[in-house]
Amino acid sequence: MKAVHQMFQQSELAPVNLSIAVVTVEKIPTSVELAADVVNASALFTKFTNWVEAKTSKWDFSLRLTGLDICTDSNCDVQAYSLLNSVCNSTHGESTALIEGRDLGFGVSFIVAREIARSLNTPYDANGNNNCDAIEFIMSSELIRLGDAPYPVTWSSCSITSLNANIPNFACLNSTNTASASMLNISDVMPGQVWNSQDQCKAALGPTYTPVINNQLCEQLKCNKARLYNPVNTHPALDGTYCKPDKWCIQGVCVAWAGAIALPSTQSAAWSQWEEGSCKESCVNNSIAVKPWIRECEGENVELSCSGIGPSAIYDNCSATVTTAQKCIAANIVPIETFAISVCNESNILDSSVSKDPYLYINIDEALACKVHCKAANSATTYLDVHETFPDGTPCFITGDVQQFCQGGVCSALAVSDGGWTAWTVSVSCDGKCQDETMQTPKKVYTRSCTNPPPANTGTTCQGANSNSSEICPDLKLCGKGWHTVPSSIATLLSIAFVLLLYQKHCHS
Repeated sequence: MKAVHQMFQQSELAPVNLSIAVVTVEKIPTSVELAADVVNASALFTKFTNWVEAKTSKWDFSLRLTGLDICTDSNCDVQAYSLLNSVCNSTHGESTALIEGRDLGFGVSFIVAREIARSLNTPYDANGNNNCDAIEFIMSSELIRLGDAPYPVTWSSCSITSLNANIPNFACLNSTNTASASMLNISDVMPGQVWNSQDQCKAALGPTYTPVINNQLCEQLKCNKARLYNPVNTHPALDGTYCKPDKWCIQGVCVAWAGAIALPSTQSAAWSQWEEGSCKESCVNNSIAVKPWIRECEGENVELSCSGIGPSAIYDNCSATVTTAQKCIAANIVPIETFAISVCNESNILDSSVSKDPYLYINIDEALACKVHCKAANSATTYLDVHETFPDGTPCFITGDVQQFCQGGVCSALAVSDGGWTAWTVSVSCDGKCQDETMQTPKKVYTRSCTNPPPANTGTTCQGANSNSSEICPDLKLCGKGWHTVPSSIATLLSIAFVLLLYQKHCHS
């Protein structure tokens, strides 16, 4: 919603900029659902508005994000359903929008802004409503799909005129007697400073995707899965996303930072710690179980280019240690082609230009072997990359006598990795420690792990201890007394003297 708020703060809408803030978030109860994956938008909208109307708390606008495929009559190319000029209606529940939020990542924010504007009596562009372009601006009446270019990031002159004229007429927006009055929390921090380009790629496509930093980032963010040769187009980078040294994205353009908001701070790029994944066996024939180790190049408001040699992922053959729970059930194991057919069937549902028939590059082209391709619907010799990959551990190519496997969408031999130690870190500190009556002095404990990098695929493990507790905690107080302990050498002498005193007393008796 920060991105939506930012769209209504564009300078063209001054001085009637609309502030957007989330009042509450609730999970929709089953009573408001429809029992189908494909549902009638009008019926679902009515159920939702009735549920909102019955609530005692009131707010200015209600928004429902759904993963269902919503349709109107026989048309399922629908992304939203709302009523024109519905804000401040006496029927509170009608000030609502139903949004199909599937597979768009932060791109859904443009649809949300569009439907809020529509509720403020601003019609979609063109289609007999006005003379503005039907595609170029936020109030586009066309579908907004992940990867569309150009993506609508600004308001048309028609929308600007409408919003500037209409917003002051909605008196309920100025009321302080609403549930949101004490909960309004609007920040001037731009959304791209909260979710950087890396976060945006993950939200749109999944945790293994990373951004491609290029001159078109602000206009359209491209994301790569591991080392895929063909980046996936997503949406314009959010306002405030770093694009070049001392420049950030604003309304689809890479510009110098301006305005009253403080210049964002920077954090130099550096590798994160290696994170261990779980050992898993895929359900594709002849696959091996693999455990991924992943690290990321992290930084803030800098180019994400990390120094040092080495990969961002290591895949370890864990077939010898895979547990029953991590194995694929035998009945679910399928040939590689069957897996590809299922992917092509799903792709065909989303895009009719893709046929249901796969084309396999397994053992044909090493560079393409792990990427699922489907034949084009109108050509038997055109093969389309549908941006899906075969599971990790799938056999993909043989070089000489070396079998290669899919690893994060890339076909390569399993790399031997010798283990390396991480830096020492304090696992048990001296904070809160005191000297007990036995005069045993607590010690600070340091630990390290053999995960930098981790040993994998018969690589050697680290030599030496993984913990060190040789450092004595200094200047401790006696437990429960508030006295400072004397130096350790004197404490040892006192302890010896105490034992001797007892011994002498025993002899005299």
